[in-house]
Amino acid sequence: MQQPLIESGDRSSSSSSSSWCGSSSSSGCYGSSKGRVVYASMFMVVCLLLSLLLLQLSWGDMGVSAAAVSAAAAAAAAAIPLSPLPASLLQREAAAALRGEAEGRMQGLRGFILLEIPNSGLLLLLQNRKKPKQAVHTPQGELQGYLQLPGGHADWTDFPAAFARHKQQQQQQVLLQQQQQQVALQQLQQGEQQQQQEPRFVTFCGHKLDLHRARAAAAAAIEERVKQQQEQQPQLQREELLQQQLLLQEWARVAAARELHEETGIDLRQQPELLLPLAPIYGKNAASFFFLLQLPAAAAAAAAAAASQASAAGGPYATQGPLKGAPQVLLRIDKREHVGFVLEANLEAAAAEVKYHSKGRGSRAIAQLLSLMEN
Repeated sequence: MQQPLIESGDRSSSSSSSSWCGSSSSSGCYGSSKGRVVYASMFMVVCLLLSLLLLQLSWGDMGVSAAAVSAAAAAAAAAIPLSPLPASLLQREAAAALRGEAEGRMQGLRGFILLEIPNSGLLLLLQNRKKPKQAVHTPQGELQGYLQLPGGHADWTDFPAAFARHKQQQQQQVLLQQQQQQVALQQLQQGEQQQQQEPRFVTFCGHKLDLHRARAAAAAAIEERVKQQQEQQPQLQREELLQQQLLLQEWARVAAARELHEETGIDLRQQPELLLPLAPIYGKNAASFFFLLQLPAAAAAAAAAAASQASAAGGPYATQGPLKGAPQVLLRIDKREHVGFVLEANLEAAAAEVKYHSKGRGSRAIAQLLSLMEN
């Protein structure tokens, strides 16, 4: 097994890499809207408020009220294709979220993690609250329910952190582009060729993953979504549409890190940049983002500590190893949501095992990942 794909530590600067960005659904959910007049007014509001957002990024902070307007603009623009709510309501929700006054789900936006426990397998959680759909064989007998990837819905409480990270990434991207231009000019003058410094391949669940192909797949998903958006919203520029999608991607990433902590005790809430975006999958009324993660050793140790504390404190949490196989890792499982977890070393089997959750989007995400693997 190679070193984990990412390690814990301060990697906030790496989160600005938009080439990894899976994008959100930006078309296909207009059926719940209230007519063409509403669409037109929503688009006008979006264009106006996005202009305010660009002014803020160019001129710096313009105060709390201006930040709230910018946040509202970004959220409203991003959420239009995902929610039947009027734009004005979305703006109020986003402004309230920035003040810490909004709660509840952002309907239609989800984030899930393809998490490999090194030397063990892909983490799958067993849900049994709803109608049983499959049986999981364990040494203690069969357990009914269905398996799913860790993650879930984005909440409005996730929005402030996502918006701040997105704004920071935009600023870092501008600086990065300037630096790259300077380096390219120097190399051209010196007759040198730029060399790739990063590794191209990593090992994930026993497969050799081509990072270049993964980036290309994510970028292609972004471009396809932007193209669809431009066809339906010709008054918006490509860059505006791109930023909408990147904000949704960041929102889903922050949400996925929060859900991972709630479900397992693994705490990456301060390091969501460790989740590497893959291409998203769209449904009629939902956009699901998927992220790649090899659990850093420090995060595994922290999860074990959280499990120990939960065991001592009691309550709805339980400290346990996997439902089958050797207990290589202990996690703190929230019994209100899941019975336990399994570690599936075979990605093909994992794809089949999560087919009952979220209309099979997890299965498709794993299949997409497998398509990027080298034989």
